[in-house]
Amino acid sequence: MKANAGGSAGTGTNTCTLQAGLYSSKKHPRHHPTEWKDKADSAKWSKLDKLLKPSPKMLKHEKERIDKYVFWDELSGKAKMTSSLIWHFHPVEFISTFSAKKVCACNAIVKATRWVSSSKTHYGPLHTGDKELGSAPQWDDLVSEGKITEEEKKIIVVMSGNEAKINGVQSYDSEIITAGAMQKTINLSGGGELPLQVKKFKNQHPEAYIEYFDSQGWKLDETGDSAKMYYQGPARASGAKLEGKALKDNLKIGCSESTFGKVVDCQPVSVMACAIASPLYIQIQIMDFIERLRSSLTKKPTGYNFTAGGFFKTSLGKAVVLDHDINRPGYVKDDLGSALDTFFAQNPTVSRNVDTWGSAYNVNERKVLDLYGARRRMTNALLRYNHLKAEL
Repeated sequence: MKANAGGSAGTGTNTCTLQAGLYSSKKHPRHHPTEWKDKADSAKWSKLDKLLKPSPKMLKHEKERIDKYVFWDELSGKAKMTSSLIWHFHPVEFISTFSAKKVCACNAIVKATRWVSSSKTHYGPLHTGDKELGSAPQWDDLVSEGKITEEEKKIIVVMSGNEAKINGVQSYDSEIITAGAMQKTINLSGGGELPLQVKKFKNQHPEAYIEYFDSQGWKLDETGDSAKMYYQGPARASGAKLEGKALKDNLKIGCSESTFGKVVDCQPVSVMACAIASPLYIQIQIMDFIERLRSSLTKKPTGYNFTAGGFFKTSLGKAVVLDHDINRPGYVKDDLGSALDTFFAQNPTVSRNVDTWGSAYNVNERKVLDLYGARRRMTNALLRYNHLKAEL
């Protein structure tokens, strides 16, 4: 077998694959000559005469036993055996080889990228991703099954255009990993929203979790109050467990000014990109958006007794709230309350009881929305708001 660092076309084997295969001794067939072929008077058993010389009765017994169990010549004649070498294998491991699920082989390409902070330039691995949440085939089934509404689908499809790709993964900023359309993270302690999402995936699809995450090195630690994730696989640190800052630093190996924009070998990021783009995990991502939409609309603007969902009747208004909640959830209540305060200050004759607005409701809602959408405390608030307005 020929192995190479990159797994060039035609070989199908790279150093990581070979190392993974050598990891388990149970996978190694072994052979030795059969003990069922040679009779007691053959050269194979000649040492018995010396070893058992002090016990002639034992020697006689052993030779009779050997002759009794010789059957190879008879068997080889019927089965047309051409060799007396016997191959031994682990039966449980042998069966598991046939029952094991196909592992992901999408080979997500990872490149070195950079992020410039106020103090320094940070380099790290990035898989940009190429799958839009809005084009996922799971939408129609979720609507037909009654799990989501057509309006919720429309809001998420449009709003997700402001977010990352379904299979986008990076590790260049303050977090260990940032992944998926909602940019969920593994923080330096190993916790965060991504481990919680992966735990949900594991609970719903345990076999798929093993296939896409656990067997690829990304593992859940559920021993504490909240789920955490770490990496342990042959692709990194010779299979040692990596977590926290050690994992973050390890993922950035090979990423520097000299490799910026170039393909780098970062198997953990590559397999994570494949995992979160698997069909069942995409459904998890979609449903997380739906749950986030529904929960964000239950928030009450600071100083008011109605909810964001009760106030905004339009899909655009609901999408703007979700857009804010995904990126800066702690500011939604105050910023929406501030926009309402500004609106009523600019329109002193308008009743603060929104239920009395009647035919003027749509106009007033839009005025509040323009104030809120552009002034939300978040990155690129106006740009994101304009995108939503153009689509909704």
